[in-house]
Amino acid sequence: MNPMTKADLCEYDLPRYEEGKALAEKLCKSLNCMGGEEATALGFADGMTQEHRTLQQAAFRLVMSWIRNHAEAKYGCDLRNEASVKLAKRIVEAVGDDAHLPYV
Repeated sequence: MNPMTKADLCEYDLPRYEEGKALAEKLCKSLNCMGGEEATALGFADGMTQEHRTLQQAAFRLVMSWIRNHAEAKYGCDLRNEASVKLAKRIVEAVGDDAHLPYV
């Protein structure tokens, strides 16, 4: 379960929230191609391994936040995302509350 919702954000954080939504849109646009998804995923994974270690951990916090959100399937689930929702639920069950990723 996500510890924070949009309602919990202060006015200062709202621009960062919108930045996150824009990031999701940009990522989805890069994935919205026939047959190139694997190359995009590989490029992303390789690129992230070259980033600063603190940024890698921050990115992983972002990914875990999305996994927890996706596991709740608040916006619906059908055959197009059923497998990823099921996997997200398995990840959340396996990790439980032991997913603290500190800022170092």
